[in-house]
Amino acid sequence: MCGYIGKISLNQIDSKLLDEANQIQVCRGPDETKSLNLQYKDRFNISLIFNRLAIIDLDTKASQPMFSKEHNSYILFNGEIFNFTELRRELEQKGEQFRTSHSDTEVLLLGISRYGAKFLDKCNGQFSFFYMNLNTGKVILCRDRLGQKPLFYKHEDNELVFSTNLISLVKCLKLNKSDISYGSLNKYINLGVVPSPDTIFQNIYKVRPGSYLEFNLFKNIEFVQEIKYWNIENYIGENQFSNQVFENLFYEACSVRTRSDVPFSSFLSGGIDSTAVTKNLNEVLESVDTFSIVQKSPKYNEEKWVDFVAHKYNTNQEKVNISNNIYQNEITHSIRAFDEPYADPSSVLTYVLSKEISKKYKVAISGDGGDELLGGYDRFQNSLIKRSILNNLYSKLHNFQPYFLGTGYKFSKYSGDAMKSYFSTLEDTKFSNFLGFEKNNYLNESSEHVNIDLIKKLMINEYKFFLSEMMLVKVDRASMANSLEVRSPFLDHKLIEYVVSTDLKNVITSNPKKPLKQFLASDFDNEFLSRKKMGFSFDIENWIFNNINKIEEEINDGYLMNLLGNKNISNLKNFRTRINSNRIWKLYFIEKYLSNF
Repeated sequence: MCGYIGKISLNQIDSKLLDEANQIQVCRGPDETKSLNLQYKDRFNISLIFNRLAIIDLDTKASQPMFSKEHNSYILFNGEIFNFTELRRELEQKGEQFRTSHSDTEVLLLGISRYGAKFLDKCNGQFSFFYMNLNTGKVILCRDRLGQKPLFYKHEDNELVFSTNLISLVKCLKLNKSDISYGSLNKYINLGVVPSPDTIFQNIYKVRPGSYLEFNLFKNIEFVQEIKYWNIENYIGENQFSNQVFENLFYEACSVRTRSDVPFSSFLSGGIDSTAVTKNLNEVLESVDTFSIVQKSPKYNEEKWVDFVAHKYNTNQEKVNISNNIYQNEITHSIRAFDEPYADPSSVLTYVLSKEISKKYKVAISGDGGDELLGGYDRFQNSLIKRSILNNLYSKLHNFQPYFLGTGYKFSKYSGDAMKSYFSTLEDTKFSNFLGFEKNNYLNESSEHVNIDLIKKLMINEYKFFLSEMMLVKVDRASMANSLEVRSPFLDHKLIEYVVSTDLKNVITSNPKKPLKQFLASDFDNEFLSRKKMGFSFDIENWIFNNINKIEEEINDGYLMNLLGNKNISNLKNFRTRINSNRIWKLYFIEKYLSNF
């Protein structure tokens, strides 16, 4: 994994300013930083900076920015193309000449140069990239299918600026707090993130997952089009589900993610997903190195299950102990890892675990995406339950619950409208309304799927919002702040396309992750396989309310409260619930974030 920043302009470029902005994201690629400045026929200027985390083909010939003399094209590539070996062989058969030993970056560069963006259909990977062809004038900004890797940009006044880090882009553009978008603040307070294509700043955008933007350099860096090259809805079907096909695809997804020229490890939470990944890795590798979080709080500690798995597969196990009173510097550093606001406090644990792994490894394999693939979240299963008229009437009590007593989900989850029940777990309209924001309809707008059954509608929203806009943001920022690449087999597009193409009514309804449980059944008993999902978190209530005076002072004296008219949030600390601790964390995070500007 890597980081980059670039600018194309009809005007002169301040290379020193670009370099200063880039310093913020050197953690994404600390092994090597290289820059390129050129002028094209007195028409426009180009400045590119790349930070490399060397994982595949460690030779300097694989450094970036990478140039193809034959095609007169350049690339900045953050990520991995896992099937690069097979694609290289195909390109060589077509006559492409390679100068590197086995760089996946060169495979992508020559593949796009030869086939155009259609080459993306062949690529199995996680990535964001900038591509420029000086023969055709074409520029492409692209993100992988699920949005595992970030890419921000601003296009205005015959100028294109882009980066893998939002704060770097903001610094380059000399923006400040006054450039914050009020509408994006609304989304953050309600949802805990700012979904694509928006960012927290006005006129700065994210390339959408599974999409690319095309620009024409020869027409004053004109925007040409946005193309959605991958859409999960295109694979919806009702074919018969086969456990054997699923397990074969899952094994292949794990196996291909072990391609690396540096040692790697694996996350092990003790849950079903990471256990299934560990089992496959145990088949592929001679030994598996695993890292796990253990806690003193029995509410969040899965050490018992971690030990079961590590013993079963004889892994080289390392544990990272989290105390009940997590340290302030760990909190602060975890927040600084994020270049955009993110309100899920589990980011702290992901950051701490990534930091420990990065002391020995550059790569870790995770179980992220298993819940979205196989209906693992409670909100998913709850939304499938049919409601009685009485249940639906009970759900109306949501409208009368004061904001400080909760989000109202304990009522709205009984709604006869399954999608309304589902969405109510992901948003906090009561709190955003209290702070003076109007209702945000982002989730409702993203759920318009015609002639698709409820299971698939729920899956689509899990992928398009929760996974792409929340979970993957957390994993990328917390890991890359520690120069650690995370690979997730459950995010393999072939595996996802297969599952959504099948009839899942008897596969995951009322028994989430049934295929994985069957996969693990020969190794673990029913107690292990059927226990209630614990979740990856820490005692946020304890930390917030033990430090509430200092936290409240920072919030009340901060930019956001001043902008919103100094709302009184004392009720949040008077009613010490987990919901209110999460709300306080949300406000605390945004204030810490805004202190960057």
